[in-house]
Amino acid sequence: MDGPAPATALDGLVHTLRQAGLARARIAVDEEGVPHGLLDALREAVPGADVRLGSHVLRWTRKVKTAEEIRRLTAVAALTEQGIRAVTAAALPGITQRELVRAFEETVVCAGARPKFAMIRFGRGGVAGQAASREPLRRGDSLWLDVGCVLDGYWSDIARLYSLGEPSERLARCHAAMVAGEERALAEARPGMAGKELFDVTVEAVREAGVPHYRRHHVGHGIGVEIYDPVLITPDNDDRLEEGTVVNFETPYYEFGLGAVQIEDPFVVTSRGNRLLTTLERRLTVID
Repeated sequence: MDGPAPATALDGLVHTLRQAGLARARIAVDEEGVPHGLLDALREAVPGADVRLGSHVLRWTRKVKTAEEIRRLTAVAALTEQGIRAVTAAALPGITQRELVRAFEETVVCAGARPKFAMIRFGRGGVAGQAASREPLRRGDSLWLDVGCVLDGYWSDIARLYSLGEPSERLARCHAAMVAGEERALAEARPGMAGKELFDVTVEAVREAGVPHYRRHHVGHGIGVEIYDPVLITPDNDDRLEEGTVVNFETPYYEFGLGAVQIEDPFVVTSRGNRLLTTLERRLTVID
């Protein structure tokens, strides 16, 4: 930009619109992402423009990802997997949840990302809320991770389950059922399928695979510049998958006395078969 830098974001936007010849154009603004009063101020500053609320249409547009967006989502997923590997490498008896959270966050920060959440829990503590505790990891515990960060403006949200030593039969059976649900979704998701259809086939697969009482309010969501992009995979969502939609798919299960059992991965929906953006082993992995 020639001349002095704009004093405010509004000044910068107005300058850009005028430079682009859009001072009399129809302008859609994401009203959910701007300060209160900005739309009125924009209408006053550019009176010839038709300024409209645009969050709905912009979210709808984001349902289908460009090749560059898929590249960024793949990159942030790969970095998140690096963070998960750092956690499992440090998962020795006696280490605390807080120390493992730090291992994840340091890994992604050193690569230029912003950690957004790192839920890491041991054993039956996986149903005990959001805050990490100082309880040590013990042999025989499960290790549940649901972690995410933002890199170059794009989100990740990945979950895995590990066991320090051989897992119990019930933990292994429940986890296998969650994987079966994700596998069914990965195999059957297709362009034109409604979110509620994918929800139904997934829950049915989990129940058939060994958790007959499985219930969920959703089993996934779109992901991109927001952690929840369209579409939502819920029992009543008529919104449809499209070619290029990226679904962040999950089958979480929580049981008192057992803990959290979950797997979560992003995949791209295509008419030629769906493609995972992650590479980590999805079976229940034993840490020796």
